[in-house]
Amino acid sequence: MSVTISGQAQVLAAMNLAVAGLTDATDRAIQSAGLACEADAKGRCPVDTGRLRASIEYQRTGLCECQVGTNVSYAPYVELGHHTRSGSWVPAQPFLFPAYAQAVSDLKDTLVKL
Repeated sequence: MSVTISGQAQVLAAMNLAVAGLTDATDRAIQSAGLACEADAKGRCPVDTGRLRASIEYQRTGLCECQVGTNVSYAPYVELGHHTRSGSWVPAQPFLFPAYAQAVSDLKDTLVKL
């Protein structure tokens, strides 16, 4: 008695196509979440001169990777709060982390549907 298995090449090719499609869909979802995070962070950002809000940027950093942030040096003080030179406390005005948390939550919902 013998068993012959055939079609392995076709099965592997179909699996590779499925993985490629899933990778593309995942990348689109992640990039969309990054853009949504940027928009949400800008909407949440407190505005004095507008410099901080204008500096918030989304950047695609690779396949299934992106980054949202700012290069403004005082951004962490706004996000987390800080003491002034006189010792008084300026409360936090979070804008980036809440936007990130919302984007991650929405991304999870999207990825479950893929």
